[in-house]
Amino acid sequence: MNTQSEYENEKDELRLQFKSKFTDLSVINQTEIHRLLWLCDNELDNHYKSVGLRMFMVPLNLFVARMIRDKGIQYKGIELKVASHYFEGREGIHILQDGRVFFCGWAGGNNHEPFINAFRRWIE
Repeated sequence: MNTQSEYENEKDELRLQFKSKFTDLSVINQTEIHRLLWLCDNELDNHYKSVGLRMFMVPLNLFVARMIRDKGIQYKGIELKVASHYFEGREGIHILQDGRVFFCGWAGGNNHEPFINAFRRWIE
């Protein structure tokens, strides 16, 4: 189990890898976003087994969805949230249109792991 500072270092390293890989945010299209969403779901299932956590994307109106399809996430950014039977809408992974990345600010202990693992798998 990692300490809080180890998680923060790991998140910073992933942010640097993200910026290095995705110098042009227009390549992060709906397919890539859905792939990250699926990886998060998969990691949550592996980490928590039967708790029933699920990922969802903040709903986009049709115009924004088309702009992301055509221009990538640099148009609006993307928010992936997590929910369970006792909470709704906590931050999972949030990528702003300027390329800044945030990870589950609410999570303590090893609750970061599924999100960090999914993001790492996504950028590899």
